[in-house]
Amino acid sequence: MKSYFSVTAAALSAMMMAAAMVGCGDDGGSSSSDGNNMVGAGFADGGSDVAEKDLPYGATILERSREEDENLDIKIAFDKRFFIEDEDNPDYSEIYKIHDYVKSINDKDGDLLKSLYYPGYLADVTKSKGYENEDDYVDSFFGSIEEALGEGFEIDYIDVSDCILGSDDASASYINTCNKALADISGVDILDKVTSRKIVEIGGYSTYKQGENSYQLTNHVNIPYLCLYTIDGQVYIM
Repeated sequence: MKSYFSVTAAALSAMMMAAAMVGCGDDGGSSSSDGNNMVGAGFADGGSDVAEKDLPYGATILERSREEDENLDIKIAFDKRFFIEDEDNPDYSEIYKIHDYVKSINDKDGDLLKSLYYPGYLADVTKSKGYENEDDYVDSFFGSIEEALGEGFEIDYIDVSDCILGSDDASASYINTCNKALADISGVDILDKVTSRKIVEIGGYSTYKQGENSYQLTNHVNIPYLCLYTIDGQVYIM
């Protein structure tokens, strides 16, 4: 399968493993309309003997938008349990990284897109793909998305519809690919500085506008996957 969202070779390989990943799929996209949490989604009366932390992805969806957070231009929905450790002092750095990735696509902002990757990572991929420089690679990437969605598109809703932590063979293979690439760039010791590895899916109810019309994103492109690494306290796309 071809993904119009995948810049890296690792992300391209992730498209191939989509069927093997275990998650809630579109169920993870169920979101509240007022930014509140949905706890126990999927149960008739909201109650269950299952602890909240053990519920599958999509059970506690949180929406954030410009109204709540000036760092966001695009409304985004995600299961807070997979991204926020301390609700009293929430850290949205991973969510901002996903948001900025999509924003760079909307704006065709190559500088923003390049800034999201670990230093040297995109340059290595650019070389492996036979492009002369990163700008050529990024321009080709933006062009392929515009070809798929049409000129003047705007992704206006991001549904982080799954978060996979490498617990199955397919996602573990994806993470191993990212680990190898990172070690090739900075040496194997860099892996000791990685404190978090997550594969996120942008699918479900993600939408984009084209003129006066709105469309479901995954009806027109394959579901995009991103790998998020936290290294020395900073979040990067891999």
